[in-house]
Amino acid sequence: MDPYIRHRLIHTIQHYLYQGMNADFEKVYDPPIERRCYKASKVTMVRNAQGEEVVSNIQLYFDGLFPTSANDLIQLDGKSYNIVAWQPFDGLKTGTGTTVGYL
Repeated sequence: MDPYIRHRLIHTIQHYLYQGMNADFEKVYDPPIERRCYKASKVTMVRNAQGEEVVSNIQLYFDGLFPTSANDLIQLDGKSYNIVAWQPFDGLKTGTGTTVGYL
């Protein structure tokens, strides 16, 4: 990850990984994972998992690569957000990289 961005990982989110639906057709999530990130508030057009163009108002930059899905839930500053799109960027060394989340 760019040292400039790594220095700015000052925000903390709760990442809830989606597990599926229960018998009442409610979404079920794993316990939250706390992640450090850099939050940028910027209006951006991105493509979601279905290939549709949607608007993202918040971008989150993470140090490292990790699994995500469009059904995961993010809690930031006391609010819950659905994930619009994720974009992984491989680093120059094996096992390194940056993940950008669009909310």
